Amino acid sequence: MNPYDDIFETVLALNEPNSNVADSDYNLNLKEVNSPLHLNQLQNYREYALKTYDNHKIILITATSFQHAQKPDAALCWEEIYKCLIVLADKINDEHASWAIEDFLSLLKSEGLGPKTPMNRFSIANYLEAVKFNEQVDSIFKEAQKLVWPLQSIGMEPVFKRQGTESRVGLEFCPTIKDKDRQWLPGIFCGVLLDGADHGVKNFTNNELKLCLVFDFNRTGQETIKHSENYKKFKEGLKSFVNDWEYIDTAVEPNAKHNKWHPIIILKPMLPLFESTNTHQEQVNIVLGVFSELQKNLIERPEFIKLVEELTVTKSSVTK
Repeated sequence: MNPYDDIFETVLALNEPNSNVADSDYNLNLKEVNSPLHLNQLQNYREYALKTYDNHKIILITATSFQHAQKPDAALCWEEIYKCLIVLADKINDEHASWAIEDFLSLLKSEGLGPKTPMNRFSIANYLEAVKFNEQVDSIFKEAQKLVWPLQSIGMEPVFKRQGTESRVGLEFCPTIKDKDRQWLPGIFCGVLLDGADHGVKNFTNNELKLCLVFDFNRTGQETIKHSENYKKFKEGLKSFVNDWEYIDTAVEPNAKHNKWHPIIILKPMLPLFESTNTHQEQVNIVLGVFSELQKNLIERPEFIKLVEELTVTKSSVTK
């Protein structure tokens, strides 16, 4: 028996809301991951398993190897599971399974159960300045939100977002359907990509901060663009005016990992744009200038306007 097979099945089950397997056979409680075993805990599991299953193995997975006790059939650390799933994520072609693995990896990482890395001298020397960065970049985009943007002319209002899962911070523009709520039909995110892993473009970020314009689609949008001629024409036109931005269609780019929620991303190194600035207002002006230029080009393209109309009409008909 390979214990990793069961772990992989568990990850899929726990990420499937309607899975009977998730309800009955698996119970993952990371809140107690650092706790020691209770007296005779594994023995109690064995006795239960003998009464319930024809065959069983006790696999103990803990935060550290110091917690390995009571003679399980296999003892692993979550860091080992993390590394195993990283390998699987790179090999697997199933979109649902790939999403489930990535989501689970994010959970492990957020709980401090991923690979451990040592402190380096650069981080120690610059930590206090780095801590200030989050507040400073938030302030830039919050101020920029108050300004006039080209996308507002077609009903897309900016909202400041700092999104942990997507690892990005900036302004989200998207239509409001029937004055009820905002929808990614599409969502257009203008900001800073802090980490390219979730968007599937880690190979393009090169461990540096990039300005990004990201096209986001909800489930309705994802279904619509699969067969949309407007979407095909839009992508062809988009390539022609991004100029010194890096255009990435994650559905076809071999060095990217397709993300159906954020299929198109354009990137630009952040540092060259800001390294000669000295004031908060100068940096706000750069954000406004850089992203306004892209937005003007978008709304001047008939194929983009037709795509937005197609997406919003589709959503309106679904909600009737």
